[in-house]
Amino acid sequence: MPVHFFPLSTFFPCPLFSLVHFFPLSTFFPVHFFLEFYPKLGNVFESFVVEELIRGVQAVAARNVKTYHFRTKAGGEIDLILEGSFGLLPIEIKYQSNTSKRQLTSMTNFIKLHQLPYGVVVNNCDSPSLITENIIQVPIAAL
Repeated sequence: MPVHFFPLSTFFPCPLFSLVHFFPLSTFFPVHFFLEFYPKLGNVFESFVVEELIRGVQAVAARNVKTYHFRTKAGGEIDLILEGSFGLLPIEIKYQSNTSKRQLTSMTNFIKLHQLPYGVVVNNCDSPSLITENIIQVPIAAL
């Protein structure tokens, strides 16, 4: 197993930790400890999920499935929209475990505007559940 070295000063700007970067991280902290503090973790998570979903669509040889990203002038967005013979499927991706209705305003408006039956939120929840009557959250582990 390869040993990874990261400068701890990235995570701990305190001089007390300056010598620790000479030792493998696994000696002191599990690697996932540092990921939790990475400022762009949500963006990395979103990119990973989008890539896995697109790869999954390609793996089942789904034909004529197009992928889109939707953003309004006001800044609202839908992370991924799949379009195929099934219609439109909006997918929002959130790193946290619980996604509130308030965070899904763009998706709710998109669903109403296009009269869609449902939308999907992929996050770190424990099990699939309904957030609203037409938005379901699915754990990343289900992919």
